[in-house]
Amino acid sequence: MAQPVKLSDRLINTARNAAPSAHRSLAAQVEHWATLGMAVEGALTASQSARLKNAVCEPTPAPYVLSSSELSAALAQALSHALAPAAQSEFAAEIATSPQPRFGTDAAFPGCIIRYNADGSMTPGFWTDNKFAPLELTRDARPPPATGITRPSRTRKARARA
Repeated sequence: MAQPVKLSDRLINTARNAAPSAHRSLAAQVEHWATLGMAVEGALTASQSARLKNAVCEPTPAPYVLSSSELSAALAQALSHALAPAAQSEFAAEIATSPQPRFGTDAAFPGCIIRYNADGSMTPGFWTDNKFAPLELTRDARPPPATGITRPSRTRKARARA
């Protein structure tokens, strides 16, 4: 359930400026940054987290451009820690247990995005207007049986024609 949250004008304005280049809404941009922050904070020690936060005293209008050598050093240290095998295993376990759907690709659906649902099923589709739109399966665009995707049953007429 969505909850209202008070955020600083500086953060809102920075997110508003960054969102269009990432094809996100203002809310999606803030949520994206929060998700990254949670992932990074979980992989850092308290001192690394404090050093990184101090290096980013004030967000810049172009948040994806490094602006200082101190920020570069803090990010390099944070990334080397996050890329350690133990941190990767922990993060992979967190993603695997997430109730949110994951997305990927499948050779059976070239050009499509596959949504991996929490129940283990897969749904092919496309991104349209910043939303996932499931692919309507037709006779020509059916997945192979091993994909776990349920197909609509044929009508009597379609079975008679086959």
